[in-house]
Amino acid sequence: MACFSFASDEYDLFILNVSSETAINIRSHMDYFIAHTTNETHIVQSRGRYRGNLQRLYVLDKKTGSVEVPEEYLNRPLYQADKKALREALGIRNNKHNLLPWKELILLLSNCGYSVIEQKADKNKRIGHIS
Repeated sequence: MACFSFASDEYDLFILNVSSETAINIRSHMDYFIAHTTNETHIVQSRGRYRGNLQRLYVLDKKTGSVEVPEEYLNRPLYQADKKALREALGIRNNKHNLLPWKELILLLSNCGYSVIEQKADKNKRIGHIS
């Protein structure tokens, strides 16, 4: 459990992690609640720690979030090693804390406005292209 005060007194930040999602009660006023998870159980448990009425609850949504692909991966063929490097560079993880699989990343990038094309290069190899 940690509470941070930034240079601006406008915001106070309280960080709640999984270890304390069932062990504490928060009774002081809170304007916003941000759940940086897609796991429904974690959202319900952590939200349940606050004993007041919330005005806003923000929840992580990986399907509609914004993703920016680094320039070095745009407008060129992406082979298996390139795809892996891009996944690592973006660092987007699924509920099991694994890097987002390539097929799911393609959908996310498409939702963010990128054009993603997968082509068969050989009988066992596929090449990706992002623009």
